[in-house]
Amino acid sequence: MANGEFELAPAIDSKTLCEVFEAKVFSMLIEKGLIGRELVDKVKSWRRTGFDAWIGPPITEIKEIVEIGMYTVRAPAASGRLVLDGAQVKYYGKGIRPDRDAGGLFEPPSESFDPLEWLALVTSHIPEKNCQMTHYFGL
Repeated sequence: MANGEFELAPAIDSKTLCEVFEAKVFSMLIEKGLIGRELVDKVKSWRRTGFDAWIGPPITEIKEIVEIGMYTVRAPAASGRLVLDGAQVKYYGKGIRPDRDAGGLFEPPSESFDPLEWLALVTSHIPEKNCQMTHYFGL
């Protein structure tokens, strides 16, 4: 608020929020020709599509905490190297920290993407159903 006070937002139904967000993202990606209906159907068939939002009390069950942790253990992109640059998503090369200034001497190596193109590239790395991506070796 203008006087600096905090005003609570009205309650949001997380299921509806997720459904609207998912539909909008898929619609934009299909419209731009970045993904096809087959991929949308495949993602929608998964138990966890990535369009989840948690609006509620903290998660306290160990089983659920471990599931969430395992889901995020191998992120397809490092969020610390991802920057929104105007209407583009800029992704910096490995080992580059965009928050460190190079004194204006050079522009660190990066690639810029349209946000929907970036989302399509990241989701192309989503494994097939029941595919094991993390393997553990040893005793």
